[in-house]
Amino acid sequence: MPLKSKSKSKDWDVHDYEHRIQLVHQKARAELSKRNYQLFSDYDKSMVRIPLAKATRSKHLTTILTETKMINKEWKDVLRADIDELVYKIMETYADEKGQESNTSYDMKKILRIFYRWYKTGNRNKNPNEPEPYEVQGIVLSKVKDKIVREDLLTDVDLEKLLVACAENQRDRAFIDVHTEAGTRPGETLSLRIKDVKIDEHGAIINVIGKTNARPVRLIRSVPNLLAYLQNHFDKNNPDAPLWYMIDPDDFGRPMTYYATRAMLLRRAKKADLPKKVYLNLFRHSEATRMANFMTEAQLRKRHGWTPTSKMPARYVHLVNSDVENAIFEQYGIKKKQSKKPHVSWKD
Repeated sequence: MPLKSKSKSKDWDVHDYEHRIQLVHQKARAELSKRNYQLFSDYDKSMVRIPLAKATRSKHLTTILTETKMINKEWKDVLRADIDELVYKIMETYADEKGQESNTSYDMKKILRIFYRWYKTGNRNKNPNEPEPYEVQGIVLSKVKDKIVREDLLTDVDLEKLLVACAENQRDRAFIDVHTEAGTRPGETLSLRIKDVKIDEHGAIINVIGKTNARPVRLIRSVPNLLAYLQNHFDKNNPDAPLWYMIDPDDFGRPMTYYATRAMLLRRAKKADLPKKVYLNLFRHSEATRMANFMTEAQLRKRHGWTPTSKMPARYVHLVNSDVENAIFEQYGIKKKQSKKPHVSWKD
């Protein structure tokens, strides 16, 4: 008799945010004053009522706990000088190596301002007709410089090394191949179910649920590895079974979590002896850069689940601007010497 998936719900939390929220509450209850914990709890309840996603709640709560400990005062007694000192500590601790704004410092200051605005006015959102609370008027959010460079992206050679490093593990090989070609967000890939995969005469389409909407993503190159994996999937006849599942005995059949997938990827990258830093979002950066060679910005937005006004495509178009010269040379029949820099193409 075939094994059945241990997932009790058609939807699952690949990041385990519910558990993370519970843990941060336990930590806050133990480490904060009674008054500050009550404020912390009330802020969480305000996010639930809106409602905000668990991912947002988890990030805000973790940040506010850190900042409450850093400020080391009752929030009711906080002055402008205390906020200024806290922002100084944030920049000293979380700015990049050049002392400039990082994603972490930016997010911490933004969340601090939202939290304090809510504390003082009862509203998270800024009223355009009223100034910010005096205490947070000195918070400045600077644009974070884009640190994605083409040399850090995954190449054909890198992908081949990763796939070889998977040896006989069909799950890992299929996941890496699909995630590389699809360019989806990690959570989008990990939350796929059996029924979200449609095979056709051209390859396959995966139906992903993104931040803004559901969308189909076409796969071609990775389909052979995906089909080989599906053929041996332990619960392949259950349309609601997780496409990617845990294979260790203790958790067999459960949906793969973000952390389990990250650990798997680090093992494969180490075995493949890749010199560059490999992380789940790197696959999306690499694929979007490859697609920017021939897709319009509107097409990039549609494939990657970005809103019509998103500026994200510009990040990747910027990375391939050097290819404009190649296009001009090709038009005039000029052959350029082969560059030794890595090329992101992923042959079909």
